[in-house]
Amino acid sequence: EASAERLVVVVTGMLGGVVNAAGALLGGYLADRMNRRLAYGLCGAITALCAVGMMLGPATTTAFTVGCLAYQLGNGLCYAAYYAFVLDLVGKRTGVTTQLALFAGAGNLATSYVTWLDGWSYDRAKAWLPAHASAARRGMLGMDALSTFVGIAALTAMVAYVRRSRRRDDATVVGTG
Repeated sequence: EASAERLVVVVTGMLGGVVNAAGALLGGYLADRMNRRLAYGLCGAITALCAVGMMLGPATTTAFTVGCLAYQLGNGLCYAAYYAFVLDLVGKRTGVTTQLALFAGAGNLATSYVTWLDGWSYDRAKAWLPAHASAARRGMLGMDALSTFVGIAALTAMVAYVRRSRRRDDATVVGTG
């Protein structure tokens, strides 16, 4: 058991941090070479797929190690793509610092809420299926993946709405000129 505890400390600590930083470097590289909204959505999907893989995979030390490190890499990708996306949104105008702080706060709020939701789903699955040892872990990882996919869908819907609104506004301006 002491070796399992040590593994958790290493994987979620220093090694996880190094992998997360590598993901951030890679995410920044990708976000500079493609549409930043798309990069953010794709990086989020990578993280969600890591959670699905961990949910469906066995509860072994190898699966834990690979899954956690893949998830950390995905999170690093997301952090970089998120800030590239936000910096695209705020641009270079008056109030940009305040806008950036608001976006960062909104991102932190979402992370806090999903962390709470993951814990809630862990507790519910454990209570509803006490005879199934992996139910709580699978419930939490499933909720994590689901909330990420819902977030991607919401972002996609918002982008589509803004694009339609801009096209309508452009058509109105062209029609009046």
